Amino acid sequence: MSALPAENDPMLQRVRRIRERDYLFVDTLQGYYGTFVKSMETPYQEWRAMSYEEVKQMRELKRKARNHTIMGAAAIIGGIAAAGSGAGSARAAGQVGIAGGGYLIKSGFDRRSDAKMHIEALQELGDSMEAEVEPQIVELEDRTVTLTGSVENQYRQWRELLKEIYEAETGPLETSI
Repeated sequence: MSALPAENDPMLQRVRRIRERDYLFVDTLQGYYGTFVKSMETPYQEWRAMSYEEVKQMRELKRKARNHTIMGAAAIIGGIAAAGSGAGSARAAGQVGIAGGGYLIKSGFDRRSDAKMHIEALQELGDSMEAEVEPQIVELEDRTVTLTGSVENQYRQWRELLKEIYEAETGPLETSI
């Protein structure tokens, strides 16, 4: 048979203090995390909107490039067929078809180059998003910490900070070998 410990049991009082400290710790971390998330929201939303537009434009340019290349190849093939016929006007139309097809193919290549510029713009947007979130200043009860570097580095620093706070509250973490 088991019984509940007495209210004045030292072990029960210690467990309750640890539990209260743990609740306080979780509440504090949620506040820190909420502040960190709020500071990143605006740059992230701006990045999403701008990258969406870049992706739309890139896809449209790729579609136009493909269509121009296909139409240009068809015009060249039709022009070659017409140029090989016996009639003078058909040969002239064939030459025009070949020239027009060449222009369309060149236009397709130009549009592919424009699409590559949008890919580069997407990369720049990603880089600028990282630049906008640095540095982050985190106000703690006992100190102020500045997180620096890329988003990935700041997140790693944040995790280390949370680990330090946790270990200060509960004791060092045990690591398995």
